Amino acid sequence: MNTALSLALGYALALLYLRSRRSLSPHRQPVFWATGLVVATALYIVFALLADAPFPVLAREAGGTLLFITLAWVSTRKPVSRQRWLAAGWLLHPLWDLGAHHGSAHAPDWYMWACLSFDLVVGIALATSASGNENGLPERPYARHDSPHALPTTPLPAPSTQT
Repeated sequence: MNTALSLALGYALALLYLRSRRSLSPHRQPVFWATGLVVATALYIVFALLADAPFPVLAREAGGTLLFITLAWVSTRKPVSRQRWLAAGWLLHPLWDLGAHHGSAHAPDWYMWACLSFDLVVGIALATSASGNENGLPERPYARHDSPHALPTTPLPAPSTQT
């Protein structure tokens, strides 16, 4: 699979991932974002095991996974800065993709490129959301004002003129 197709695959999967969280309650969404980050990292361990990679490679993969597990765990424990921790984890993961896996014999190139674009889309979505809800997560980016997810807009009563 060529690089452009892999990047497009990651982008498309990221959009599906962003939409799929809409069915979750707000208190479950932080775990959803954090779990996705851990899974994206842990797949590199699976690839290393399938390729019968040497111990140093497995140790590096385990160390990287531990780092991202730590970021994910912190994000679920810090309500005020949760979105920043999640965004940092997702935006740092492409550096892990490129730094540890570009040209690697044990991780497929197509996965590295797809993962890189997936991570960037999710990380940017978390980092650039204009407003956060009480869980520090972005509001539903696809909710229209006329959707059942939009807040009702009831006009305020006119001020009283009685003295």
